[in-house]
Amino acid sequence: MKNRINIRASRAEDVLGYVPHQLTFHPRESLVLLSMRGSSLGATLRLDLPEAGDDVRLAAFAETAVSYLRADGDADGSLVVLYTDSPEGADPTNPTSFAYWPLAVFLEDLLGAAGTPVRGAWVVGPDSFRCVQCRTSPCCPPQGHPKERITESYVNLELMLLGSSVAATAGEAAILVRSGSLPDAAPAIRSRARDLAAGFDGQWEAGGVFMRLLGSWDEAISSGDAEPGVLAVLLASLESHHVRDAVLVLACLDPAAAYYGAAAHGRVDPLRPVPPELAAALPFEGYLPGRSGPEPGADLFTDILLGSYEPPVDRERIARASELLALLHRMAEGAAKPAAGTMLAWLEWAQGRSSLAHEHLRTVLAESPDYRLAGLLESYFGLGTLPAWLRRPPGAAGQSPSAAA
Repeated sequence: MKNRINIRASRAEDVLGYVPHQLTFHPRESLVLLSMRGSSLGATLRLDLPEAGDDVRLAAFAETAVSYLRADGDADGSLVVLYTDSPEGADPTNPTSFAYWPLAVFLEDLLGAAGTPVRGAWVVGPDSFRCVQCRTSPCCPPQGHPKERITESYVNLELMLLGSSVAATAGEAAILVRSGSLPDAAPAIRSRARDLAAGFDGQWEAGGVFMRLLGSWDEAISSGDAEPGVLAVLLASLESHHVRDAVLVLACLDPAAAYYGAAAHGRVDPLRPVPPELAAALPFEGYLPGRSGPEPGADLFTDILLGSYEPPVDRERIARASELLALLHRMAEGAAKPAAGTMLAWLEWAQGRSSLAHEHLRTVLAESPDYRLAGLLESYFGLGTLPAWLRRPPGAAGQSPSAAA
């Protein structure tokens, strides 16, 4: 997760220079909404633009978009950016001839009613940008301002100096996530993971194994670091579909919710202990921590996986889990490879980054066409659904709403 910065929304090109850095790629055919807190930018939301021409559909789309932006409870204003390859209307001098003019009107009404009135709205095309409502100098000429003003903006240059980079497309951004460096011990980790996968074949769902394994996942995610021996255990465990799904729940909540939810689904046999000959291979020996939230069970487990869980989740924890899965994906081979890629896609979706999720799934299915969960998620994410928790303020103190991309 990128560190958030405080910038002043003083010029259009500064705002438009900030958006791609927040998303990690240059959006196309997209709606981007930004919340404002005074003169500072807050949350960023990106959604694919629907086809123009159907006002009923555009109105429903606007309502959905605004419902997610409401997660920023501190917002007192908003900004709207429409990215399209066809920024001009039939009449270059008439803003209402722009195909997405009705959407801009719907958004202005809904955002105003939500207490976050629109303070600026722009259309960004392949070569130019302009205000949605303005087509006259000295503000915006009919042809718009040259796009170079965005790349030369103070904010864009400042972010580049701070080390931020922007991919040309969501696909390239997803490749960058998966193509980081490997630890020096990667060959040894892979070799150990192969041995563990063979040794634990048929044993991952034993209650004692499952509990200690989730404890190892929890420690690795919580610390943001893991020793090579732990990474080998985590990598080997990805061959179990039940472990894979439980880790996604663990990433959002805690290991107790993951364990008891999996047990309620019959994915774990609580009465099966750790086989004595395998006990030394599992680094975690403690007990799973309890939880103070909803009673863990089958419904909670399912609600997390489907994104229908409405209370806040730990978004910083999800971000750390995403970084861990990206590392494991780079080292994975065999059945663990599509599992890690699919989990990475789900974690991106859980943070609202649906474009990156789609790209990760596309890669998984290109390499493993029969990997069932990846195919199911591709269809599910294709409906445009985002997790219900993104409509709520973040649960942990100091977190900011995620950017949907």
